[in-house]
Amino acid sequence: MNPHAAARSAAGSETIQVTVEAASYIAQFAGGTGSAALEFVETVRAGATVREVLRGLTARFPKLADVLWLGDEIGEHVEVAVNDAFLGQEYTLDSPVRAGDRIILIGQFTGG
Repeated sequence: MNPHAAARSAAGSETIQVTVEAASYIAQFAGGTGSAALEFVETVRAGATVREVLRGLTARFPKLADVLWLGDEIGEHVEVAVNDAFLGQEYTLDSPVRAGDRIILIGQFTGG
């Protein structure tokens, strides 16, 4: 399916596709090695939020859920970008996604 096109599910509700990338070491919590990014194309209902997309993905990967979520918010060791803008700039967890949007999960690096 063209990621910019909307489709109708069997139930008749409109669905869209959004790509989620688990970058670098975050990928190890979603079945990867941690040395390369993983991409997931998520099919969600039109009008779904960033939070709903991420909740859907982390429902399939409990280890990723443990790393990503602190209650109902993003934990302090992960940054989330939507279409190259970090949350809090142009998007929030409750912003609706559009067909073809890209969400990137980036592990924070600390040290000195």
